[in-house]
Amino acid sequence: MSTTADYVLKHQPNDFIVREVSRPPVEACGDYSYAELEKCGLTTLEALTLIASHLGIPEADVSAAGLKDEDAVTRQTVSLRADYTEPFRIGLGPQTWLRVSAPVGRYDRHLEKGALLGNDFWLVIRGLSADAAERLWHRGGSRGQFRQYVVNYFDRQRFGIPGSNYRTADVGFALLAGDVRRAAAVLHEDTSEAVARGGLIPSEQARFIQDVDAGMDSLAAFDRISSRLRLFFAASSLSRDWNLQTAQAVAATGHLLPLYDDGHPLAGCLGLTGPQALASLPAGFPLQEPIALPRQDAPAMTMRATWRPTITATKIFLIDRGPDECFPGRHKLQVFFNLPSGSYATAAVHQMIAATMTTSPADRPTADAGAARAA
Repeated sequence: MSTTADYVLKHQPNDFIVREVSRPPVEACGDYSYAELEKCGLTTLEALTLIASHLGIPEADVSAAGLKDEDAVTRQTVSLRADYTEPFRIGLGPQTWLRVSAPVGRYDRHLEKGALLGNDFWLVIRGLSADAAERLWHRGGSRGQFRQYVVNYFDRQRFGIPGSNYRTADVGFALLAGDVRRAAAVLHEDTSEAVARGGLIPSEQARFIQDVDAGMDSLAAFDRISSRLRLFFAASSLSRDWNLQTAQAVAATGHLLPLYDDGHPLAGCLGLTGPQALASLPAGFPLQEPIALPRQDAPAMTMRATWRPTITATKIFLIDRGPDECFPGRHKLQVFFNLPSGSYATAAVHQMIAATMTTSPADRPTADAGAARAA
């Protein structure tokens, strides 16, 4: 049974628009061109591979600061170690394409992972009941905005591919244990099931399946997977550990809001029903980030220690509401908000709706009332 109102995200690409807010590089002329990448229907990793192939340069010479959704229209900065002057477009289908702008500057270093401040989101939330749409709209008061605190979970994009069983964390767990053959077996099983269900399979996983099914040894086929993707698998496992640790801390507060049903990658994770929990929840937890694969002189994966906050706050701006033309008899809501780097809009939306629908309107202050108390 669902713990929140029914709703639909990403029904069509323009329902989910993301713009990266980048951290500007140090101004210096160099070998790296910086440009804007706009894409749809592709992961960032796939887009970087396509760009490198188009320009005839190694994949290592194309980089981005963060990963953006494939089921969306996204814009982000990329760095290219290439001499090119004109914008270009690569089209793989009506809703699968990328565009790279002309260079906006040249710098002496590539764009490093994490070199961004956050992301802006313009979303259309579809399939809402009239009551859910009204409750969400009411929270904005006359100013059409409200503050939302969100448990900062890694969401489903971190744990799988569309149509899969979301087992990238299991692949990564095997890699971190040094069991590459087990990692290959899990990836083959998961991706094969996704193919059988008609899921959209990223190109590297599709090639891996084709290689193994054609008789190539699974270790050799897995070795053909890019280092970026293998590091992503390892990061997925560590992100799952972080989610479980955070869910335990949330449970200890006693102010619980169940978030996800069985079958979801975050099933068992919890939200907060009141501000009391904020004071008792740890500010954050350490997190390990894989940055380099094992080598002969370094048999273990190279890790970097980081820190991730347990709570992120955002201000939700309500843009418009009305009947949903895609789901007759239902309603849609258009919103805008910003999240810091590494936070997930899908998790924020789910917790926003869950919190709204489990709190009586009479018990919930409006934005105007909150402002009056603050004054």
